[in-house]
Amino acid sequence: PHVHLSVTAGGLDEQGVWKNLSFHKEALRRRWMWLVRDYLLGQPLSQLTMPPQLAHIHCESDWHRLILTAGGQHWHIHL
Repeated sequence: PHVHLSVTAGGLDEQGVWKNLSFHKEALRRRWMWLVRDYLLGQPLSQLTMPPQLAHIHCESDWHRLILTAGGQHWHIHL
């Protein structure tokens, strides 16, 4: 599975003037991985509907193992 997410590279200040934003790619990548995994690990397995490909997931430990290993340790982000 994968996720596509788009954000603007800036925003308007209080006067309506555009201000550019920049992100440190590695810090953003690590934070994104942590937040996604933390959110998914916080979901009770009993409340989730698994697709057929994940029908083998029957207990919390299997769910946690899947989430903590999904995508390895390097998720690709493009800025």
